[in-house]
Amino acid sequence: MTFSRGIGLFFGKIIKGIVAALALSRVHPNVLTFFGLVINIWAAWLLVALATAVQTYAAGFAGAPRRQIGMVSPDMTPQTN
Repeated sequence: MTFSRGIGLFFGKIIKGIVAALALSRVHPNVLTFFGLVINIWAAWLLVALATAVQTYAAGFAGAPRRQIGMVSPDMTPQTN
């Protein structure tokens, strides 16, 4: 048995159990689709929020050397109003 076949068998049992439980609970497939859509939108929003936070954090580090240079040589510091 290959590694990928083992993964397929393992998670296949889990998915079949979930499907059987949902079939017994008589949840309408459209309800499951709607909740899947909501979860995907929420995950996309979290991904964008994380990427924005990382970029903001990185931008702070990128500006640090310019501020340090400004302490030594004020003419190299960017002008602010």
